[in-house]
Amino acid sequence: MNQIIEFDGQEIAEVDDASTVARLARAEIDIQVATAHKWPREISRVVNKIKSLVTISQEAAQECMYALPRGGKPIVGPSIRLAEIVASQWGNCRQGARIVDVDRKNGFVEAEGLFHDLESNSATVKRVRRRIFDKNGKCFNDDMILVTGNAACSIALRNAIFGGVPKAVWNEAYKTAERTVKGDIKTLPERRTAALTAMAAFGLKPEQVWAILGIAGEKDCGLDQLVELGGYHQSLKDGEITVEQLLAEAAPEEKRPERQTGSITNRPADTRAREPEQKPAPKKEETPAAPVNETAHDPETGEVTEEDTGPAPAQMRAMEKWIPVANTIKADLDGASDVEEVVELYAGQMLAMKAEAPDIHADLEKEIAAYREAAAKGGEAD
Repeated sequence: MNQIIEFDGQEIAEVDDASTVARLARAEIDIQVATAHKWPREISRVVNKIKSLVTISQEAAQECMYALPRGGKPIVGPSIRLAEIVASQWGNCRQGARIVDVDRKNGFVEAEGLFHDLESNSATVKRVRRRIFDKNGKCFNDDMILVTGNAACSIALRNAIFGGVPKAVWNEAYKTAERTVKGDIKTLPERRTAALTAMAAFGLKPEQVWAILGIAGEKDCGLDQLVELGGYHQSLKDGEITVEQLLAEAAPEEKRPERQTGSITNRPADTRAREPEQKPAPKKEETPAAPVNETAHDPETGEVTEEDTGPAPAQMRAMEKWIPVANTIKADLDGASDVEEVVELYAGQMLAMKAEAPDIHADLEKEIAAYREAAAKGGEAD
């Protein structure tokens, strides 16, 4: 089958050999590598340019951070916006992201991010999974899967860029962005009002915002809380977290709903609400994480017929509780430098998972084994 070769949106050649296309692609990369070696980057200039762009405005600085709730405490870090700035100023590089898998059966979409440093000829690949089941165990529709996939691509690209560009190059710019967002005490009331207005766009009331921050009210919202709140707002904009997940983390432990739809906490397993012990339900499919019966679940659209009653209530609750936990652990493993550190962090949750959802636990153990094998070889588990 003939293939059209385009340049700048115009057809310049037509070839009928796949190997010819491969040679042209390789030649293109070779030219880019040669160009990178001819005009190498200046590290000092890169550092200064990144810092200048990050602090060009307070809004730009705020967009360079994200925040996610974990175990009742926020995890704040560099966002995809900062990654884009870093890649543009690092230069002599190629980057991109794509969806590699949409698994409607097991309920996740997987994205792959690539960062290729042409000057050092080193490449970094990161993969990220995002859940595509709602709290009732139904698969998202096509539009929501697309939105979730875009968010996964952003996260994967961010991880790839920060995995390929040394932290020493952009860390000072990130710290400067934090200081810029904090501002000073003179601007605190105005910026507090602006932050509440921004969160109100997502339907959050002031009392809900204070609960998310873990403070009593407006008077307790200081400069550090504004940085945290700005990170939450950016995470909501980028689709890394939902309002429901934020509110679930903000709820007191004893009042949290039994069904968890967001990130897991780091509480010991024996403090979690547990289902009454019962015999495991017989496996109906090869992978037990499917939320509904295969006969009534359309794998293309995710629609469920009214005749389908799904798994037993206890089994459904176990899946809804532990599938997000397993996906979160896999995501943390993907970005971790030490596999055993992540395993130790979630040891309590994994022990409870083994008791309540042994099949999901077994699948997670296979993933962990793959990461351990890759770490032993000195590589990364894709």
